[in-house]
Amino acid sequence: MKRLFVLLVLLIMTIFYVSCEKDDSTGPVVNNTIPPDPGTSPPAEKTGPLKPAVGVKVAEGTTDRIQLNVGGLYHNGAPITYTTSNLTIVEDGVVKGILITPLTSKAVSLETNIVFIIDVTGSMGGTIDGVKESITEFLNNLKTRGLNVKCGAVAYSDNNDTRIPASINGIVSNTDPGAFVVVEYHNLTSNLDSTGTLYQFIDGLEASYKGYGGGDTPEGGFDALYYAYQNFSWSPGAQKIFIVLTDAPSWGLFAPSGSGTTRSPWMTSTLADTLAGNATIHVVSPTPDYIQYDLYDGSYDMHYLATPGTFNQAGANYSSNGTGGVWINLYGTDYSGKVDLTQLPIEAIVGSSVLVEYITTTPVTGEHTIRVVVDIGTDNGEVTIKSNY
Repeated sequence: MKRLFVLLVLLIMTIFYVSCEKDDSTGPVVNNTIPPDPGTSPPAEKTGPLKPAVGVKVAEGTTDRIQLNVGGLYHNGAPITYTTSNLTIVEDGVVKGILITPLTSKAVSLETNIVFIIDVTGSMGGTIDGVKESITEFLNNLKTRGLNVKCGAVAYSDNNDTRIPASINGIVSNTDPGAFVVVEYHNLTSNLDSTGTLYQFIDGLEASYKGYGGGDTPEGGFDALYYAYQNFSWSPGAQKIFIVLTDAPSWGLFAPSGSGTTRSPWMTSTLADTLAGNATIHVVSPTPDYIQYDLYDGSYDMHYLATPGTFNQAGANYSSNGTGGVWINLYGTDYSGKVDLTQLPIEAIVGSSVLVEYITTTPVTGEHTIRVVVDIGTDNGEVTIKSNY
């Protein structure tokens, strides 16, 4: 009997040991697959243009296994392949041991949320049909690719500082700058069918949509974009992508009274710095010399939300670091507004995204600072994001 009892105890211990060691994706997540922190010093600041969008969440069933959805980056015409040699994660000042799993792995399904920020003022009359066709073709392409994507859209104008009624745009707040420029919006949806509500929303847009024509050259792009960033129903841990389509600059800080969005706190540089790491912005707009944004105090070229650049405002020069996005000329060669949005490397960016996992240094609820540093030797860059977990 004693011998049988010993055998039984050994069997139970063996089962317990195996179950603890197994990293089963269908059961509770364990942390034995993640390397320990290397104990090295954080890298020096990287000031290059490589700025991935990053989504953050805690692995289901754990309190300390952090999962980063690190968006892909396009560099010199090709996506970057992330490795532990070119990607460093620093949490609260500590370099982390990381496990990188590419999207190509069947064990990973990383979600991307894409929002179109669409200028619907009167000046878009010659290009709005081409813009709509560009977007719907892009949605069809996304659908056929079978990517894990949700999309939404914002139609924006610029109403000379008059509040667009909540009965039109559904925005309750009278203090949010977005309430003065957002005419209508469609929140995120996974239904990209031509019979779906998002497709119908975009197809129904027109210049001077619902009577909101703008009234001056710059419009309310900054505030429309930030309204969506603050208020849309983003999926937990998804990477965020904005695609701005406009024929005009945006009003922002220093805008004169009565010009449009004098409530806007943004310059191109400050909005880019705020969103870098949290979202990637791609911009479809005219060339900077065409729209001559610098003729108006408080007017900004949205081009530099995507890519780095220097601009002048109120007699001073500012530099924008961009958000790692791409710029496309709205007018192309025929001025129709019909652009090939597949030129944007979104499929390559999504396809080269990776899941990066690490064990948090301080697994307590609160705000954490995460540096995501990319250094491929020939170029570099980094983003810093704040996340509560």
